[in-house]
Amino acid sequence: MKSRMNSQMKKLFATLIAVSLVVSLLSGCGGSNGSGGSGGSAGDQQAPAQTAAQGAGGSSNENGAPPTVSDAENTYIILVQDAEDASPISGAVVQFCSSTQCMVGRTDATGAASFESDPGSYTAHVLKVPEGYEVTGEEIALSADNRTAVFAIRKAGAAKESGSEADTAPSNGKNAKAWDLPLAGFSFTVPESFRSCKGQLYYADRGETDYGSEIFSADIIYLARTDEEKAAFEEKAAGATELTPELQAVTDEYYDNRNPGLVSFVCAGKEIDSQKITDTVLYGLPAREFTQVGESDKYNFYFIVPDYTGYEDFLRENLGDELYEEFDAQLKNAGSLKAQVSVKDPVRPVTAAGTGEQFVFETTDLDGKAVSSADLFAGHKVTMINIWATWCDPCKNELPELEEFAKELAGKDCQIIGICEDTSYDDTAAAEAKEILAKAGVTYPNIKATDEMLEMMTCLAMPTSYFVDSSGHVLTTPIKGADFEKYREKLEEALKLAGE
Repeated sequence: MKSRMNSQMKKLFATLIAVSLVVSLLSGCGGSNGSGGSGGSAGDQQAPAQTAAQGAGGSSNENGAPPTVSDAENTYIILVQDAEDASPISGAVVQFCSSTQCMVGRTDATGAASFESDPGSYTAHVLKVPEGYEVTGEEIALSADNRTAVFAIRKAGAAKESGSEADTAPSNGKNAKAWDLPLAGFSFTVPESFRSCKGQLYYADRGETDYGSEIFSADIIYLARTDEEKAAFEEKAAGATELTPELQAVTDEYYDNRNPGLVSFVCAGKEIDSQKITDTVLYGLPAREFTQVGESDKYNFYFIVPDYTGYEDFLRENLGDELYEEFDAQLKNAGSLKAQVSVKDPVRPVTAAGTGEQFVFETTDLDGKAVSSADLFAGHKVTMINIWATWCDPCKNELPELEEFAKELAGKDCQIIGICEDTSYDDTAAAEAKEILAKAGVTYPNIKATDEMLEMMTCLAMPTSYFVDSSGHVLTTPIKGADFEKYREKLEEALKLAGE
């Protein structure tokens, strides 16, 4: 019984951003074909997207905080500028990575690409720049308190005159004045009581919980670590340039089972009932309070406080007596925070391809041999399309298991095809992809991406997987992130829809 309770509690522990504390706990992947401008290109985070259900340690993927350039925004921003005159550079391809996923975006007319924040620390770098400029090899580490990366790009042949910088003004945490959560549709004035906490308080703006779910969420997170512990952790992580096993252990110890959710803010379609909302946001835990705090033409807005009855011993053991008492007091007083909240329709940066849409394309395989969607899909009841990239670690990590899954699918007259995303803009990616696939023992077909294909097959995260029928019609909502449990669920759903 205790084991089952502990397992459920771990699902309920919302994952935190590894704050400025881990300025350099970089790495990881799982991406997006992000957009510049308003809202995140969404990645999820959720990471490759892990969710809050996958435990603590800053390794999940649906969290966020505003960029430091403005407390009114809730995205990480990558700016690309001309090194000489600081004019914005549009059309640059930039990459944004957490420990669980990477996102790729193109800068808009303001030179900006914006991304939904995921848990953990991040790195940003420029993959491709417009003709006449040179790609910088620079990589910038980002964190919750360090949310904007600025790249100064030289014209071809020009001497470098300026570097990059990141704004470090604090914007998430108990000392901030206000939190804005546009991916969930909430704004929140930080109460004075948060500033006097011994523990840490942050928020996580997760946005839409899954493709087309019409449930958008954000959480207030309590991290049972004192200011002194936070400073000590920051000192241990200072100057790190890679996530070493030692640093990973320090990070895991800092977060593990110490960051329960205090309040959930939820925006949901008007037809969605309270049970579905609590199951989605609280993972089956009951709500101590479930109050509607607003509505718009499309959505209802809810203020939800979880009920940890039965888990007090687990919390006390993991938070420690003193900080558990503080958390419990905050939980009991959480209802008073409703007066601080304002709501508006959430930002949904990108919408995935819908069921029923047909994928029709022509491209080549990684050796340059012409292939078409009709040839690829014909003769198979269901095809799983796995969109991945050579720069995405979670994508590469799942390849051996995908090869085994492909053999399993073959027995059901189904198949997997891989689409290597960065072959659409990187001439060297096909050769690199072939090496990666060979090392992983992959034998199922892999093909090059084109801009048209990627526009058709929206990805909010790398990897993203679609299930289509023998004509290329999309059968189910896509899956963002490497998740074999979901792969199998969607396969069975797809087989039924395809007439299995």
